[in-house]
Amino acid sequence: MSKYAEDGVNVNLGDEASKVAAGYCQQSYRNSPVASVVDTSNGNFRGPRGIQMNTDFDMSGCIWSCAPDGIGTKVVITDAAGLHQVSAFDMAAMTSFDLVRWGGLPVYMTSVLDVSSLGESVNDKTFQAVLSLYRGLGDAAGQLGIILLNGETAELSSLVGSDNPSATVKYNWGGSVHGLYHQNRMITGQNITEGQVIVAFQEIGFRSNGISSVRKAFAMQFGDQWFSNSDAQQYIEQAAAPSVLYDKLFIDANGWTGKNRINIHSLIHLTGGSFESKLGIDILFPLGLSAVLDDLWELPEIMKSCADWRGMTDRDLYETWNGGQGALAIIDESDVKQLIEMADNYGHSARKVGRIIKQDTPEVIINSKYKGEEIRFG
Repeated sequence: MSKYAEDGVNVNLGDEASKVAAGYCQQSYRNSPVASVVDTSNGNFRGPRGIQMNTDFDMSGCIWSCAPDGIGTKVVITDAAGLHQVSAFDMAAMTSFDLVRWGGLPVYMTSVLDVSSLGESVNDKTFQAVLSLYRGLGDAAGQLGIILLNGETAELSSLVGSDNPSATVKYNWGGSVHGLYHQNRMITGQNITEGQVIVAFQEIGFRSNGISSVRKAFAMQFGDQWFSNSDAQQYIEQAAAPSVLYDKLFIDANGWTGKNRINIHSLIHLTGGSFESKLGIDILFPLGLSAVLDDLWELPEIMKSCADWRGMTDRDLYETWNGGQGALAIIDESDVKQLIEMADNYGHSARKVGRIIKQDTPEVIINSKYKGEEIRFG
């Protein structure tokens, strides 16, 4: 064994992992309807690659942007559930949808996977779990229609930790999705008016937000070793549910694919604190407007359980988690039927859950689906 391997970095195993990751990248090169990859690496997983826009795609009026993010501490839950292949869907949702929510078109992704160790050999369960992470990234990129341009995997020894000292793989995964905005397809919220309606898109889990509170809830219910408690396993698996990817629905609805455009006035990605911050403080309050959300989706059962274990109030829950919806769209009443039907065609459940109102003091008013209390953010 080399001194470098003794010190926690197995170069040969790292190269083997990178070759597999590069294979999933290569499989994604034709994913995008607007771009392809110029690969001058001569088949090596190392080497220069670049993005080339298709000649029939009109770049006039477009600008490039990017959305960086990561999975955060949900990695602990995903590992404890043994569901490594779904982990990439959380990273894809946290990055790609942060472009889409402003009207963007995602084109390609880069990522950095930091691990404590890749294991001892290619047959090691840790190495196989890392390959499952890569495999899931290939699946997520295919579902989104984006290119995996390149990435990095690094062994950082004790600098990558976990609640679970016996985790199959201790990892931290972040990335950035790069894409386009067009001056005529921006979704800024500036045209929101009283009387417009709010449509919510169902989410069956936590997405990748508020997970510190999920972990705390597990610890309070099942003890500090919750990740190895057999009584907790079914709940861990529920909490590991991957984020729903709404991106293609809204790319179509925003007219990027040539279909009839729906006028979406605002699109809110419901992450931690988003009802108050992203919907209220960022969008509605500067316009002097309020929202009434009186028919939200029911809470996922795992969310109810975690709220009970953590001793949350209704307000706590909606300050921390999405409450059963991953996104909100503010649209005209006349467009509701079309958007809900379009969502159904993509396999998403959507319904009208509220409306925009005008009152003296701007607020976001929620009829809670937890204990039934009325919550007012403002």
